[in-house]
Amino acid sequence: MERESDPDLYPDYYGGSFIDNSGTFVIAVTANREESRERLSKVLGSDDFKIEVVQYSYRQMMQVMDKIDEFLVNKSIPEDHPVMVHFAGAYPDVMINRVKVILTEVNDQVINRFKKDISNSPLVVFEKGEMPSLM
Repeated sequence: MERESDPDLYPDYYGGSFIDNSGTFVIAVTANREESRERLSKVLGSDDFKIEVVQYSYRQMMQVMDKIDEFLVNKSIPEDHPVMVHFAGAYPDVMINRVKVILTEVNDQVINRFKKDISNSPLVVFEKGEMPSLM
């Protein structure tokens, strides 16, 4: 079964896609802008999109997300681990080409433990947020 987070589903050059504030479909790529435009136009059957060159591929973002998921489901991690206590979510933010990690408390202790125990990737950015509530 394929899953969206499977890094192998995405070509190396693909950095994600989104609709920008003006309503334009944007495809982020890590490779040459013109070569990517040609390749994607053939795949999509249209050239009605904008290309944005980014540093990191979606595949790389998904690999970081997999490390986060592996950490969160690891039964040997104590519940009082600083990341477990303050973790509120994570997602690949294709508009900024980074993996956003949401923490209820952003401080050096939590960030350093995240980098040590999960990922020290430059793809990761931290943001203060709230724990999602169930309705």
